[in-house]
Amino acid sequence: MLDFRAIVILILSFSLNMAHGQVINVFDESGQPLEMVTFGSQNPNAFATTDASGQVDISEFKNADSIQVRMLGFETVVI
Repeated sequence: MLDFRAIVILILSFSLNMAHGQVINVFDESGQPLEMVTFGSQNPNAFATTDASGQVDISEFKNADSIQVRMLGFETVVI
């Protein structure tokens, strides 16, 4: 079973670099890419999902107040 805390740590580290890139990779603690991790925000209204390679384009989230990160079976995290 995946440790969602490790996923969140990776996502948080990538979120600090959002201004420098548009595509991020999401991996678990063992380095395996995670598919179907969803990112969403209400302001701006944006939604994105990681692909089989764990990549997601976050360009729609520019200037987002917060981003909700979800993965089926785990608690939603807001960054």
